[in-house]
Amino acid sequence: LESLPADESRIRISVPLTGNENLSEVYIFIEKLKTPSLEEYSRGVKVITIHIYRENPAAKTTSFIHLADEIRKKLPHDVNEAIMVDKNGRMLEGLSSNFFAISKGKVFTDESHVLAGLTRKLVLVIIKEMGVPVCPEGFLYSEIDQMDEAFITSTSRGVLPVRAIDDKTIGNGKVGDLTGKIMQRYKEKIKEAIEPV
Repeated sequence: LESLPADESRIRISVPLTGNENLSEVYIFIEKLKTPSLEEYSRGVKVITIHIYRENPAAKTTSFIHLADEIRKKLPHDVNEAIMVDKNGRMLEGLSSNFFAISKGKVFTDESHVLAGLTRKLVLVIIKEMGVPVCPEGFLYSEIDQMDEAFITSTSRGVLPVRAIDDKTIGNGKVGDLTGKIMQRYKEKIKEAIEPV
């Protein structure tokens, strides 16, 4: 434990898909755990877009993990995430997060071209319980001016509001009402699920 890279670390386990049942390699990555600050939750974060997408959205492949890590290292210090945009101009997901856009009271999040995350799954349950309609496709980047709110989700982030995409301000640049309600309900769900150790 003394050799861990930080007081709090993230452990990622990767099992390559080789197609050979006799080959069983397991990679264990240990890296510093980076979580958003309270200010980022209250003000929202900036993200950028990149024109790539997963060839196999059903699996976290080692090759994609390495590609994502390289892109992440080059992100400007004030950018939290890079959102992948497909060839049709739809905003799919982040390098290590799922992406949600809100427009005219409807939530947009791609269903079939993204890696389904556990946090994303819980957030979709919350949205359904709230009676908010969900469109299971990525929001069109060309219609970003019509986006009222946005947020990203992941295990380490929970529900994190997005205030700007590629220097374009989303809504009024503040955490939106619906995003705030989803964040609050997410916290309540996590609190309910915590078991004492």
